[in-house]
Amino acid sequence: MATVIPGRKELAWYKRKGLAEAVGGIAALLSTCLASYQLYLDPAKRDFAYWTLGIFSVAAIAFGLKVIQGNAQDRKEIDGGDHDGIQGAIYVVHAAACHACGIAPSEGVKTIRATFHRLIYNDAKKAADPTEYEQVMDYVGRSGGGKGRVFPVSIGISGMAIRTGDAWAAERKNTDIAKYQKELIEDWGYTSAATREVSTEPMSWLAVPLRDSDTDKVIGLVYLDSTVAKAFETEAVKTAILTACLGVTKYVEKRYKS
Repeated sequence: MATVIPGRKELAWYKRKGLAEAVGGIAALLSTCLASYQLYLDPAKRDFAYWTLGIFSVAAIAFGLKVIQGNAQDRKEIDGGDHDGIQGAIYVVHAAACHACGIAPSEGVKTIRATFHRLIYNDAKKAADPTEYEQVMDYVGRSGGGKGRVFPVSIGISGMAIRTGDAWAAERKNTDIAKYQKELIEDWGYTSAATREVSTEPMSWLAVPLRDSDTDKVIGLVYLDSTVAKAFETEAVKTAILTACLGVTKYVEKRYKS
């Protein structure tokens, strides 16, 4: 069985729950409003008009809540499903990394950040190698952000980990931003345009591929970086993080294996 984490997709207008709730709700509200108005015109039935107006108010609140809930479900489906479980698992990995590095999580959020990448395949060849990787959640730690960015597997330490199937740790060579961007181009395969999407804060990185227990293929990737040089250098730190990532692997397999 294959483990493929879904990503963002188009959702046809007629499949949108929010729109369906809006259309159905508006029709019901208009009918209630019209009935209330007709009752109000008849003095003998005016008391019923007030009751109907009260029912209209409750229905309007329920209508608003249903539209909000429907739109939220639409957003999750467009984003490729509910990745909240992965986000929760990365919070655990981040906490484990902070502990292994000897810093409190409250301090670790200022220096270490972590996220998760899914693999993107050519639709016609899902059994072949992935062509790109996509960040499916905002970073845990530091300034957050980053969700939705897509990179080819030919670039970055994450791409290296995906291609080789091994965890990779690396250190930044230059503190000067211009030299650092040149380093990304020469050592990690980035284009000049791609370097502008990369944070200039990290001094060390760690990319951990998740491997399917049945096929041994890479099914996702956990990425961490730190503003502290050589943060992931020791075997103790790497072992602690790799162990935490095993739990992420188990969750991803259980959640997305088909």
